[in-house]
Order: sequence, then C-alpha cells, then structure tokens
Amino acid sequence: MLEALLNTDTVKWAEMPKEEKNGIVVSSRVRLARDLKQVPFPHRLNAETGEACVKLLEQAWQSCQVQLPQFEWKNPEELTDEEKQLLLEKRMITPKFAENAKKWERLLVKEDGSLSVLCNEEDHLRIQCMLPGLALEECLREANQLDDCLEQVLDYAFDERFGYLTACPTDVGTGMRASILLHLPAIRMSGQLSKVVQNMSQLGLNMHGLYGDGTKAFGNLYQISNQITIGQSEKEICSFLETVAGQLVEQEKQLREDLKQKNPYPFIDRITRANGLLRNAYMLDAAEALSLLSDLRLGVDMGIIEEIPTSVINQMTLLSNPGHLQRKAGRKLSAIEKDNLRAKFIQEKLSVAKTS
Repeated sequence: MLEALLNTDTVKWAEMPKEEKNGIVVSSRVRLARDLKQVPFPHRLNAETGEACVKLLEQAWQSCQVQLPQFEWKNPEELTDEEKQLLLEKRMITPKFAENAKKWERLLVKEDGSLSVLCNEEDHLRIQCMLPGLALEECLREANQLDDCLEQVLDYAFDERFGYLTACPTDVGTGMRASILLHLPAIRMSGQLSKVVQNMSQLGLNMHGLYGDGTKAFGNLYQISNQITIGQSEKEICSFLETVAGQLVEQEKQLREDLKQKNPYPFIDRITRANGLLRNAYMLDAAEALSLLSDLRLGVDMGIIEEIPTSVINQMTLLSNPGHLQRKAGRKLSAIEKDNLRAKFIQEKLSVAKTS
C-alpha cells in the first residue's frame, strides 16, 4: 500500500477537481493535534514511556482496522532516507519527522495519501487530511471520522474550559490547523505580496510556503492557515479561511487581467518562453523549474497555453524534487545529473500531456 504511494508521480491533493476552473486554489488541508491523558508529551518520552505510548496507539489502530482497511501502520525506522524524502515531498510527513525519527514514532497512512497520522512527532497524534481544490469542509469531515474512530479507544487530554490540551500551547483549544494552498503569481508580480502577508497577519492568519512555516514559496505557491485555535469552532475557522481565500482568488484574478491588459506582449512572452524552455532545456535546477512551471500554470489557467491539464503541472512540480528524481533514476544523483534528469522528465510529461 505505502510502496504504491511512494512509486507514483502524484498524490491525492495534487489531482485538480474538474469544478476548479481557474487553478488558483491547489489544495486544502486540515490537521488535528491530539494528546493522551496521563502520558508525557512526545518531547518528554523516554524508552519506557515511549514504548508504552506506542502500544496504546497501536492498539487503537488495530481496533479501527475494520473501519479503515485502506490504511497502513508503519515504523519509520523501516523506511529508507529516500522513502522519507518522498513522503516529505508529497507533504505527508514533516521535516522533523523525516530527520529525527525516534523508536516510538509511527506513521499511519491511507493508500491514496489523502489521510495520514504522525504518531509521537510533536503531539501523540497529528491527524492530517489533504484534498485537491477548495475542500476544507470535506477535509475536516474525513479527519474527524478518523479522530472519532481512534478516540473510541484512546483517552485524550481534554479540558472543559480550554478544549484539547496539546504539546504546543498555540494549538490548545480545537487543536486544529487548517490551510489552503494557493498559486498567486500575479500578486507577487504586481508587488502586492508584502501587503497581502501583512493583511493575513492582521486577520489572524499565517502565510508561508508549500512545506509549512519557515519554508520559501517556490513556484508562487503559498499556504494560508489559521493562527487562532481557541474561542472558535472548527467549522467557524474553516469558513473564515475559505472566505479569505475567496477574496485572494478574486484579487489574483483581477491582477492577472490587469497585467495582461496593460502589458500584453511581455506578459504573453513570459508565459510562452516558460513553455519553450521547459520543453527544450537540457538542464533545469529546482528553483528555475518551479518558477517556469508557475508561469506555465498561469498560462494554462488563462487559456494562453492549451492541452496541459493542471494536474500534470502538479505532477511535474512533485517530480522536480530531488527524492522523486532519484526514485526515477534508481540511484543517487549528482547535482548536475539531477538538473539534467529534471529537464528530461518534465519534457516527457509535457510530450504526452493532453486535456481530458
């Protein structure tokens, strides 16, 4: 099950839904932090308490297997560094989980990659659901179903006044972080990005790169997520986030049209040059590939470039990462070899891409 997920060029959240017309909203994610009562938080676990905690979590998983037949329970010590890198690039694990796996950490993952649980990373459980397009309500529903199943067996740390008690104080309350991944090239190209980031902060939201807090927004892909987890319900947080995302989508659409109308020749030239370079370059480093793929995505969304589904652009974005390149090659690669293979694999995807 996990092997099939590792060996594919895509993942559930990268499949663009047919109803997503403009391609600006890439994916949605809901993450629930849960901790056990009378068990030390993960950063305080030792060999004895860590092993006891894993047994509790594994028993809970075993009790849910009938309800969750599409899931696999995995010890990260059984994964190679390359496999961890692939899961990280697919946004299924965190850098912390990939780099500092402990004996009492575990991974529970659905075969299509839409749902995963990190056990004993920062919290005893971090339940995550990621789906394509604007789908926070569905993400919350699926994450809650998994959460409810586990809670039938596990005794969560919960306070009637404060809500769920978590390892990080900023997660106390709902324990939920919701986020929406957006492609915002026009906002950046028009010089309005810093203002947007400031506005997000004033609204109680974070804005960061594809792989979470502190990561750069390569390819003009930005996540917006809630900072506040207490004093509001999960549905209220998701509803507000979707409203703000909708406003950003409208702003991005207007700025795209403005850029095209005011400077049509440079604007279209930029997009067609990106298409030409991606189809013909002999070498592409990761930053350049993601920048060009962003321009190509923009051209596809605006109807300037045809016959390339956005889902294929998402595949090429994943394929530009080092772990996916090395999996394709079947061996470790030098930096120059990665740049060459990146260009080659992107061209292979483009050569067969057709609208469905």
